[in-house]
Amino acid sequence: MKMPFGMYKGKEIHTLPHDYLQWFKNNITNLHGDLLRAVVAGLEHKPFEPPTIRERVDEARLRMTERLRSRETAC
Repeated sequence: MKMPFGMYKGKEIHTLPHDYLQWFKNNITNLHGDLLRAVVAGLEHKPFEPPTIRERVDEARLRMTERLRSRETAC
């Protein structure tokens, strides 16, 4: 995944300096989703592989199931 903005715009995230990625992760307050996953992978010097549609659906289903279970135990 390429950095969408900033001084490294257009560069592959996993090739960016470790110090910059650490700073980015700690200081960008609305960092989430694929960009967060790409930064975390970059900190491990790994390229980011975006999840497939199936993986995204499964993850959403799991989150929904956990929410429903937590509501059941709260009642």
